[in-house]
Amino acid sequence: MGFSSSSSDIFEDNFFMSFPTRLLITKITNGMSTAINSLTLGWGDDGPECYERALFETYSDAAIAWRPGAVRIVVAMLDEKPHDCALPSPFGFSTGSDPGRDGIMGTGDDIDMDDVIAEMANQNIKLIVLNSGSASNTALWENYASQTGGTAFQINSDGTIPGGEAIEDVITDLIIESVATVSSLTLEANPGSFSSWITAIDPTSHTNIDLEFAQELEFDLTLTVPAGTADELYEFDVDLVGDGAVYGSQAVAITVKEATIDIDGCDSGVENKRTSGGEIMSDLIDELEGGTYSNHGKFVKAMAHLVEGWYLEALITLEEKDLIMMCAGESSYGF
Repeated sequence: MGFSSSSSDIFEDNFFMSFPTRLLITKITNGMSTAINSLTLGWGDDGPECYERALFETYSDAAIAWRPGAVRIVVAMLDEKPHDCALPSPFGFSTGSDPGRDGIMGTGDDIDMDDVIAEMANQNIKLIVLNSGSASNTALWENYASQTGGTAFQINSDGTIPGGEAIEDVITDLIIESVATVSSLTLEANPGSFSSWITAIDPTSHTNIDLEFAQELEFDLTLTVPAGTADELYEFDVDLVGDGAVYGSQAVAITVKEATIDIDGCDSGVENKRTSGGEIMSDLIDELEGGTYSNHGKFVKAMAHLVEGWYLEALITLEEKDLIMMCAGESSYGF
């Protein structure tokens, strides 16, 4: 479908066909073959074409469902220029905008090619173009695709590959080439709410990594629990991210606990340790503090039983036992 380069009015059948998603991202190759073979070739006999709408939907249509952390690649087979209010040099003229999803020019959802390419790059979507039109169009598409980390390739007007190479081999080679180098490899907390826990990374990144060769790259990572973090087990991942794609992930589990045992505001000064059963001492005390007691003595008796077990297991000394029990005796539980 095309638009007038001067006014960008739709002149094919005077209607705008919405962008259809024939198949979501899938590992089922038979389903992909069926979807591709069900497509029919139209013949607008005009240019430019509204390619930017399809490219716009690669990051706007949530139903496409890119896998989080995946390398994102779009392969476009085309033969004309796109709509762009200012084609890059050496073209330098306008082919108009795209009316967007509402099909009406001059409204807020109009689409411009430069904005689409910028957002594809921002969302780490690489564009690979196979152009069966003029060589000048291939140069134009190379300008666009290179901004996303992709490339453009000239094919014959009938869709075959110069030299007779199988088109699937060419597409495969272009995809492999597009991901052969990682410009920047970094570490990131996942989910991002744990980013502040990463207080130092050395080096901050590794750059220009050639994935065709096996190599070892090291990071020194410092994790610091933010002040005031509540006692709890916290779990997150540290992802190895290259150009927006996740190449590896390390699970992290951190148990935050009080440094010393505190009972109802009384700091015993006794180290808050992990017991032989794997529990944190303060967690076991919290359970007792949450109980119901007919009098204060019942709470103190329960505490004495708990602490005596720690003493017999040599987790605490006799002096530490007395310090904990002194705080238990001064508490308000059971009153």
